[in-house]
Amino acid sequence: MTRKRGAICTLATLCIALLAAIVCPQPAFANDFSQISVPAGTQNVWVDVETPSASSTTFKGTMNNNGNKTDLKFKPSPSGLTAIAPAQEGKASFVLSANKPTNALFAFTFVDGSGAVLYEFSGRIGVTEKPQTINVGLIAQADKTAQTGKNTQTGQVAKKDPIAQTGSEVLPVVAMAFGALAVGAVLVYARKKVAR
Repeated sequence: MTRKRGAICTLATLCIALLAAIVCPQPAFANDFSQISVPAGTQNVWVDVETPSASSTTFKGTMNNNGNKTDLKFKPSPSGLTAIAPAQEGKASFVLSANKPTNALFAFTFVDGSGAVLYEFSGRIGVTEKPQTINVGLIAQADKTAQTGKNTQTGQVAKKDPIAQTGSEVLPVVAMAFGALAVGAVLVYARKKVAR
């Protein structure tokens, strides 16, 4: 009976360990939210500052696109201030600062050579006098109205498919459910054996 109990406990431990390995994020694969993926075909990125106080606030910035740094030169625009910089497919990160602490709405738009939008997202960002790397990855994820892709025939932007994005969110829940069922089955089996 002792051996059977030991085997049952070992099986339960393995089930729990497997569940933890699936659900818990692994440090080696942790997301770098300071970067955003630049879609194929991108030639420019527009960084818009949409705030009523844009005219009284000076913004500075730098974009690092695949290791190449480009200064973001903000100029007055209908939305407030806009900086346009060349960009290519790969990864991009942004460093922003202002002449005074400001919380503003920033919009990041990646376009091709004809100006067609390939990807865009926006979010409020708090910037200070000290240049800081912006977690654009988190901002893009939080923006439920972010748009991506383009109909090559019409040039129209296609919204993200919310169903296609739920896979990574649902997987941990499914794994937990199966893990709980497995552990529950083991415990029921153990109780029956002890009762006999």
